[in-house]
Amino acid sequence: MHLKKMALVLSLTTILALVPSFGEEATVELVVDGNHHVMIDAEQGREMKAFIHNSRTMAPLKFVFDLFDLDLNWNGADRSVTTTTGDGKTVVLKIDDPIALVDGVEVTLDAPPMIKDNRTYVPLKYVMDWAGVTYEWDGENRVVSLDRLSKSAMTDAAIEGYTLTFGDPEGNRTYVHGQDDSRQLSRRKEAKTEAQVKLDFLSANNLVEDKLKTQEISGWQVTYFQHNSGLDIGYKNTIGYAVKNSVIYMIELINVEDVKWQQTIADLLK
Repeated sequence: MHLKKMALVLSLTTILALVPSFGEEATVELVVDGNHHVMIDAEQGREMKAFIHNSRTMAPLKFVFDLFDLDLNWNGADRSVTTTTGDGKTVVLKIDDPIALVDGVEVTLDAPPMIKDNRTYVPLKYVMDWAGVTYEWDGENRVVSLDRLSKSAMTDAAIEGYTLTFGDPEGNRTYVHGQDDSRQLSRRKEAKTEAQVKLDFLSANNLVEDKLKTQEISGWQVTYFQHNSGLDIGYKNTIGYAVKNSVIYMIELINVEDVKWQQTIADLLK
């Protein structure tokens, strides 16, 4: 090959390497109640990102439903998920189907639910609308900011180094965030039996029972799955549930210091 032709081939190769693929999808950051929300896939041990598809933000189904406290009922036969919103609406979504059913009424979606990397993603806007959540879109920085409760519902938490940014008077659902946006923990009261909670927990997180550990913390029997954060060395992510006197709390710690996770759970369960 002549030197001029070789130089031309190398130049074209370099240019093409710098041009993004047409199939590449831009990621989106989620800010929940003023804090950046980190979504960790426990089974795959990686952070999951929302992304733009067909001009809509797609987010992991499980994490979105957990955020809005929505039930998740999966039907593998027709690849559909059914949930009931806080105001009593029944919503049915099907994978790759642009038609959703809301109380039996057909609603056309700009971007249907889809499977990516063996995980289900849903159009975030529609779910937020159904859940009655207030949100804002920052297109320049690709950030969705959403608020689940008004500022009047906020109180202080007696957990050292953390500030409560979301809660309800009954204590059914509490989110606590550290001064560092990456550190988060949450507590949610469950009305189900321990057996039901365990089955749902294993199914929702794609876990098998032998991966769970059990430990008593401050009088609570805590069953959990834990892995290294991947964001900071010396930090762990912990998900699980705590049981005491028929009271059951779901527990989630994201990016909490390895040496403090047990004390953090103890403080959260006070």
